[in-house]
Parts: sequence; C-alpha cells; structure tokens
Amino acid sequence: MTGRMEVLCLHLGVLHMVLRKHGENGALLSQALYDVMVDDFDIALREEGLSDTAVKRRIKPMVKMFFDRARQVRDAFQSEDRRGKLAELVMKSIVPEAENNRRIARYFESFHNELDTKTLGQLALGQFEIPPI
Repeated sequence: MTGRMEVLCLHLGVLHMVLRKHGENGALLSQALYDVMVDDFDIALREEGLSDTAVKRRIKPMVKMFFDRARQVRDAFQSEDRRGKLAELVMKSIVPEAENNRRIARYFESFHNELDTKTLGQLALGQFEIPPI
C-alpha cells in the first residue's frame, strides 16, 4: 500500500499547491479534498477489518505522510532545480531507478503545468487532463 499512498500523496500535494493560488475558495476546495481523502482512508482501513482504535492509529501516519509529501512537493516546485528536486523526491518515495524517477518527475511537472492553467471551476469539476508518463 505504501507505493499507492506515495503516488496519491504526490498527486494531491500538487493539486493542493495549485488550489492555494485560488484564494479562499481554493482553500475551501483543498480542505474538502483533504477531508474526503481522510474519510477514504478510514473506509479502506475498516474494509480491512480494523477496529476503531486500530483505524485511528493507522490513519495518523497516513495523514503525516500526506503532509510531508505536500510540503516536499511545494519545496521542490519552489526550488531553482525543480526537476532535480522532483526526481529526488520520486526516487525517495516511489522509484529508486534514476532513469524512471526522472521520467516520473517530468510527469509531475506536466501534471502541475496542466492544473496551473485551469480555473478553480475547472479544477473543481475535474476538467483537466492527466498527462502521459
């Protein structure tokens, strides 16, 4: 599940970073997406048969991972060596092979560029393209 969580957190980290540029309504949408993400974690863990206390204990590290990756995504995009920092992040979290992590870093850069061209309404309606890897 860790690989899927990493990919999810990186995508949501990019999306949350872009939503912040859209003022108060962007912040509200960002919070709503976060709430849905946590609710989805809860449902998935309960489907695995975990108890209330086990779910709470397991969600905390998942939420921490999300905030860590969101911060790392933001830092990478604010860096002068954006692609290099993204490649490092991908290498640490998803793909250790240098060839693949650079390609995936380019993917996340393209994903950001696609989202960054959209209005808040388009983002809210999911009217954006997922770039090819």
